[in-house]
Amino acid sequence: MHEIAAITKDVDATMSYKNYEADIVVKYGIELKGWTHPTWRCPAKLSTSLSPLRTLLDALISGDCCFVRLSKTEHAARKAEYDRKVQAGEIILRKKRSDAGKSRGKRKSK
Repeated sequence: MHEIAAITKDVDATMSYKNYEADIVVKYGIELKGWTHPTWRCPAKLSTSLSPLRTLLDALISGDCCFVRLSKTEHAARKAEYDRKVQAGEIILRKKRSDAGKSRGKRKSK
């Protein structure tokens, strides 16, 4: 089981770098502490400069970079800050599909 699935107790939980605040912090109440790379994005999309990648890898292996559960007050504060940013337009949410919640049926073969 992956570390994020273990801490959230959700076997389907996966890391989301693009929507980290909403998909990880707000939804699960956990945070990734100890990120050493100067850029926040999926490690596969980071530059190939070896020194920062090695530092990040060492932090992951040693456990210095890991997921930690937020306290209830920290989680509430982060959720409130996220909601404030959404209301202020600093974070733009993705539009919901027009057919969300409707059965789309089976694909028809040609």
